[in-house]
Formats: sequence, C-alpha cells, structure tokens
Amino acid sequence: MIGIFAVIFGFLFFLDKRLAMATKAVFYEKKVVYTFDFGFINTTKVVKYEDISDVRYFQTRRQKKFGFGDLCVYAKGIIPGAGYFGGFQIKNIEDVQGNLEKIGEILGVTVEQ
Repeated sequence: MIGIFAVIFGFLFFLDKRLAMATKAVFYEKKVVYTFDFGFINTTKVVKYEDISDVRYFQTRRQKKFGFGDLCVYAKGIIPGAGYFGGFQIKNIEDVQGNLEKIGEILGVTVEQ
C-alpha cells in the first residue's frame, strides 16, 4: 500500500515538474509573451502590459517549504481564477516574492501578496 502511494506521489511530482518546465514567459518593453509547450498542447499568449489588471502569487505547503510558488497574471475584465481566458500562470518559480517585485517594476505597478 505504501509503495503504491509512493509511486503515485512520485508520478504527480514528476508531472508537476514537467508542467513547470513547459512554461515560459518573456517580458518585452510593452508586452509579455507566454508559451506553454507540453506534448500536444502548444499555447502562446501575448498580453500587453496595459491589459494586465493584477499579478499575484500562490504557494502550496510544499512550495512554501522549498521556497517556490506559482505566479498568476490576470488580464483586465477576467475573473480571478479564470486565467485560462486572458491571463496565465507560471508554475514553480524560485523566490516567487522577489520575482513578483521585479515583475511589478517591469509593469510599473505595485503588487500584493
């Protein structure tokens, strides 16, 4: 029983790591280009800075323990949590608070936790 639990936990950890590696966001002068390339799923989103309404981060207990977090970027007019339609999420970022502050400087906004 414990072996099955360990295999499932290991698979979920592996999948989470692969999803994080498939995510990329490049910040340019006036826009951010988000790409997600995982198997047959290829997504590219271009969001202008003026269309971003909020930037926040989220941490699970495991992420807090190891100093990681997920960065969520919401576009204007989008309900928080529905980032699929206009914003995006970058998974498992090291020093998420420090990176959130840097992104706030790039966007020219103050960011909250």
